[in-house]
Amino acid sequence: NGFFVFDTSKIITYSPNIVMSKLEASSKNSEQITLNLDNEVKLPARFNSIEATYFLSNNQIGDKVLFQYKLEGYSDNWTDWSERATVAYSNLKFGTYTLSARAMVSDVISETDFELSFKISRPWYFSSTALLVYVAFMVLLFRIVNSRYSKYYRTEQEKLIDENKRKINLMTLK
Repeated sequence: NGFFVFDTSKIITYSPNIVMSKLEASSKNSEQITLNLDNEVKLPARFNSIEATYFLSNNQIGDKVLFQYKLEGYSDNWTDWSERATVAYSNLKFGTYTLSARAMVSDVISETDFELSFKISRPWYFSSTALLVYVAFMVLLFRIVNSRYSKYYRTEQEKLIDENKRKINLMTLK
């Protein structure tokens, strides 16, 4: 009967290299588009839900892989470690976001995070043109209301002046 000597100093650890395999955006109407990761990602306002899938390019079979995610612009905190290689965010507001992901294999965390920035455009009703129309409408509405009040009070003032003139004429006649 013998011994088995296990020298942990001879174990080679490697830093996991995380890569995004797929990024999809979807709308509330269940429209889906797969995004090209090579170009700048700019989404129309209706595509305000995203789903990203990751993998490790240097993973050894059998190693337990854990993933962690963060979406800057939505939350500044990393998610808890999980075995899920997919992350989804929905109902995102317009703006610029950076999706970050990192992996851990055998207590070794990836040296670099995978980061991808994307932008969700403003909806048409928040566009510069729409905001300008809203301001113009408010100014026009204010002018109309102001004009109506001025006309009403001018008419009331004229009635009061006529009433006072009539009273003065009656007093002078007596």
